[in-house]
Amino acid sequence: MWIRYLWCTGCLTYILFLNTLNTVLTLNTFIDVFLQKNLFFTYYNGFFHDNTSMEEEKNKLTKSNKYVGVYTKQVKNDTKIYISYHDGKNYSRHLVGLVSTGVTQAYAFELRNQEIAKLKLGEDPKLIRKKDVILFGELAKDWMEKQRLEQLSDAKQNSQRYYNHIHKVFEKTPIKDIKPHMILEFKQEKLKTLQPATVYHLCGIINSIFHNAIHRTGKMAGKVNPAYKIFTKSEFNNKRERWLTLEEIQLLLKTVQEIDHPMSFIVEAFIRLSLATGIRVTSCLTLQRKHINLETRELTCWDAKNKEFYKIYLNEKMLPDEFLHKLTDGLKPEHYLLYLKNRRLLIKKLHRFTYPIFKMLFNADIDDANEKQKVCHHTLRHTFATHAVMHNDIFIVQKMMNHKDINQTLRYAKTDDKKKAEAVSKMF
Repeated sequence: MWIRYLWCTGCLTYILFLNTLNTVLTLNTFIDVFLQKNLFFTYYNGFFHDNTSMEEEKNKLTKSNKYVGVYTKQVKNDTKIYISYHDGKNYSRHLVGLVSTGVTQAYAFELRNQEIAKLKLGEDPKLIRKKDVILFGELAKDWMEKQRLEQLSDAKQNSQRYYNHIHKVFEKTPIKDIKPHMILEFKQEKLKTLQPATVYHLCGIINSIFHNAIHRTGKMAGKVNPAYKIFTKSEFNNKRERWLTLEEIQLLLKTVQEIDHPMSFIVEAFIRLSLATGIRVTSCLTLQRKHINLETRELTCWDAKNKEFYKIYLNEKMLPDEFLHKLTDGLKPEHYLLYLKNRRLLIKKLHRFTYPIFKMLFNADIDDANEKQKVCHHTLRHTFATHAVMHNDIFIVQKMMNHKDINQTLRYAKTDDKKKAEAVSKMF
């Protein structure tokens, strides 16, 4: 009897278990169906609450108070702009673009009017669902990235010039709206406060940015460069006229030698190297011990402008053997010739030392903005070329200066009355 009772009880328990399991499975299926239909629930305080209204509120379009048929929608860190109009059968809504790309409500309203006008005239409107509005800042970033990848020596300086002078003016301007007259106005405005050479470089940067977009990235393929020939070198004369005579050279060297300062010898070496070779300032500061051959008196120079090495022989009067041995004593091949406290001499420190000397000796009555007449570091290169032309064939000087065009060397050709008289006396 007890066995029969236990058997019956077990069967009833098993049947109840199966019914409970079936109920749970049915409930799970029910919930899955609701979730697939985007019916979301939030559970709190023991109750389920419908969350659908909150999602609809989040994705709701906001009607513009100023422009008819224009709607906005907030998305992550941006705003979408839509237009809506009746196409004769139904209302249609189209995405115009994002605010971050330059699309405005006014632009969307104008586009809507154009589409409605086409409908009235019987034309089929073909809306661009995403308006491509390219800003000048995007082209500038492409150009700066190209310069960085090519490891150009003036890439950092060009980037600074862009952000200091061009960024605020053109950064957020759509490229389709930039016309030559705008760049011309920019040029005229900058000429009021900056030197012509600086403004020339700024216009050159704008021109290069557009050129890169037309011929490299293709973002302006087939378009005309609005900055082309806005500012050419022929518009201003940037030719330096100042150079040092032999007496002025001796005065400069004597003054530097008499200054009691740890930098005196290094600055004297810079002046002698510049006057003896005509090397550019940046190239001179990067010279290493391995670049100089004391036996043959050859110096291998890096021309940052033409991006190549070239050789030049050292003048014995300006750089005697005793001075060269003192300059290179104890240096390893990879050590810089001009160093201070085990570091390469920077152009800023060099300028701080030489500026008051140049001002006292040569520039006392000359304005700093007068690039033609004031003495600066580049004057030393100009002095070398001028004296070289006086005593050598112009084509030899071209090779000494590593000029690619003979016209660059001809700028240094200066003839005084004494030379003219000597030339005439040799005739016939």
